[in-house]
Amino acid sequence: MADALPDPAMAELVWRDSGAGRPRPLPADGAFCRQLGERVRRDWLGSLTAVDHDGPLLAWMGTVIRRRRGEGGPPG
Repeated sequence: MADALPDPAMAELVWRDSGAGRPRPLPADGAFCRQLGERVRRDWLGSLTAVDHDGPLLAWMGTVIRRRRGEGGPPG
């Protein structure tokens, strides 16, 4: 996980899943969740992440989205 999250490609997946500037709810089967599960060899992680509504990973995803929208946010 520590190797996957700093990867700009992962941040791009979060941005695309969020609607890429056209806000929409993060999908439960989004590309970010699927790719994260594959990268850490825990296929179940993607579906678990999709239903975690207040964990640290969701906070990180929110920070990525806010930064891309120009809203700032705490360092992620």
